[in-house]
Amino acid sequence: MKKLGYLIFVVFIVVALVGPQWIDAASKTLGDYEKELAKLEGQKKENNALTASTKNNIDKKRQEITAANNEITNNEARVEAAKQKVAESEQQIVEVNQELDELFRFFQLTKGENIYLEYLANANSVSDLIERSAIVEQLADYQDSELARLRELIQTNIKLQEDLKNENVALENSIKTYEQKITELEDYLDELADIGLDIDEQISSQKKLIAQYKAAGCKSSDYVETCYYNKLVNASGFLRPLTSGRVNSLYGYRTNPTPKFHTGLDLGVPQGTNVYAAAPGVVAAVTYHSSCGGNQVYLHHNVNGKAYTTNYAHLLSINVKVGEHVTASTVIAQSGGGPSTWSYDKCTTGAHLHYTVADGYYLGVGANGYSSYTTYKNKTTPTGNASITGIKNQKGYTWSTRVF
Repeated sequence: MKKLGYLIFVVFIVVALVGPQWIDAASKTLGDYEKELAKLEGQKKENNALTASTKNNIDKKRQEITAANNEITNNEARVEAAKQKVAESEQQIVEVNQELDELFRFFQLTKGENIYLEYLANANSVSDLIERSAIVEQLADYQDSELARLRELIQTNIKLQEDLKNENVALENSIKTYEQKITELEDYLDELADIGLDIDEQISSQKKLIAQYKAAGCKSSDYVETCYYNKLVNASGFLRPLTSGRVNSLYGYRTNPTPKFHTGLDLGVPQGTNVYAAAPGVVAAVTYHSSCGGNQVYLHHNVNGKAYTTNYAHLLSINVKVGEHVTASTVIAQSGGGPSTWSYDKCTTGAHLHYTVADGYYLGVGANGYSSYTTYKNKTTPTGNASITGIKNQKGYTWSTRVF
């Protein structure tokens, strides 16, 4: 009996130190989530500053490309000018030689002629001889210096051409570097505007969810898993979101039109087709006219005791609102993706539904909640699993019933 009492005492001490084990260590209260929301609002400022900085960097690189292209054009003109100067200098050499040959043919002595000697021999006096010698010497010096100057000018212009060509190669390489950097920066901006919610939409959606949690009776000290998510209908599985369709684009990495990770399955259906909730759940977020994804709905589900988020993007119209409970037979929206949505949805070129299944509660709270879009992308692996979605990750795959 004493041993039993001692054992109970030990258990009491362990529970007191460790805490109740039926509460997940990762669970959060509504109050914790409200604090996280405040942090998210702070991150919004940082994100806005980063986006502005990225756009400025793109503009700067574009300006550098323009400047480099202009310099290349100027250099090409300078190369042509240098070529012209070389041709002019070569012509001047010919003209100087001809001019001097016509004036004094004594420069042809190398051919065996004696005009130079005859010119000196015809002097009338010593002073005339000296004068004639000085003239010949001056002409010779002039020709030598002029020819040297022209040859040096030719070499200078030839080297200038080579230097300008090398400079243009360096400029072209710089342009390639700038273009690559612009591609990287634009990819980063695309990543911010990928299929998903921007930070403003996250804040707005999460504020609505907080209001929904409070409306469900959650208090700041309550664990949201207990007061809200545990009350979701526990479904035995998913249904397909469309009664029929065709897989146009696969989940995962793709190279067309640009190398990028595709977070969902693109399901080809006519615009205006009814889109159903894939399982019972609650509307976690609704967004309109997103630049990449257009009109979208996010749902939270509890399927076989596991938390999931489904996303339906490129919608023509939406029939639900945040906090609304849906069943697997609820028509949550009509599919879009066609010309009528292109004015604002830049990530679609044809009618289809973008459908994603992710682990956990994206934009949710508690042990299974998270708000990072990067985390969401990493948790979308169920999308490629046909046993969960009922849709093979295979281009051209078709079906004709929601049940699988």
